[in-house]
Amino acid sequence: TTNYKSFLNLFQEGLFKHDKFLKEVILFMAKRYRRYVVSRNKQYETHQLDSEGQLVKVSDISDNDWKEKVKSETFEYLAREYGSIKSIALIFHDRDVTSDGEQKGLHCHMVLEFRNPLSITSLEKFKFPVGKSLNNQDLMFQSRNVEVSKSSSGSYRYLTHTTDKAMMERKTRYEVQELFVVEYDTDGSIEFITGEQLEIWYRDKIKG
Repeated sequence: TTNYKSFLNLFQEGLFKHDKFLKEVILFMAKRYRRYVVSRNKQYETHQLDSEGQLVKVSDISDNDWKEKVKSETFEYLAREYGSIKSIALIFHDRDVTSDGEQKGLHCHMVLEFRNPLSITSLEKFKFPVGKSLNNQDLMFQSRNVEVSKSSSGSYRYLTHTTDKAMMERKTRYEVQELFVVEYDTDGSIEFITGEQLEIWYRDKIKG
């Protein structure tokens, strides 16, 4: 089956002219899923391109304040806008390094699970609360950073960089206790999963 990344590659190759491919794209975008993986990047959200195409910093928000902003917009705003949210697992990656040994910028990954399936375009078009975007971009997520989760185990393992590929590439390991996990009940109650319960919750998610 063709995944979202394949669609982007095929578009770039000009295959969007083919009716068969267009039909496949439309069918994929219309499909609904219950689990997604999403990421956000501080550098992207605090910079914008000027008239000459140069990247210009437009916000001096600190790392800690950006983290708090992301948590609020995720656990409160996003969860409220999507009433069928079941759980959110979020982690900040602030110790990643490139293959050259340079530290990568602060970013985060999250796994969103819904009781009712929704389309990928719904998340791609999700907007910031009014006045909360740092770089005047309305959309909270870049399209390339929204993906359907094909594997519960793989998606949750990647949060801590414990997938086989991540470990083979020697990516920075993150601890389970660095996760922020919230579960939402149908009656509107919210539970933050912490401590030993978080360890149990995570083991259950990655067992496949």
